[in-house]
Amino acid sequence: MASKALKTTPEEFEAFKAECEHQVARLGLQDWDIRFEHKRLPKRECANFQYDCEAHSGIMILNTTKPDEHEDSRQTAKHECAHALITPLKELAESRFVTQREIDNAAEAIAMKLEKIL
Repeated sequence: MASKALKTTPEEFEAFKAECEHQVARLGLQDWDIRFEHKRLPKRECANFQYDCEAHSGIMILNTTKPDEHEDSRQTAKHECAHALITPLKELAESRFVTQREIDNAAEAIAMKLEKIL
């Protein structure tokens, strides 16, 4: 019997949003115009940061479905803020002569390290 997909609650979304706002201030990203959405994302994603680096704007999205029952919305928010922090560096790196996979792997490694110390 297939297990029922777990949903994130409005309270988890509010916790995600509050933690994002706290980390944005803490990381000095106040010059970014960041909005928040609670919507369905691909199955394996807890959240996502979609951005326009040139406009300094982005959307922090919390998935309405939990890929992992132990997922903590506050920890997920920290991880997405880490992505916001490294976005300008990622954009610069993408304009150089390296592969996309190398850039994505390096960016994810930094985000995961920062997630643990934020």
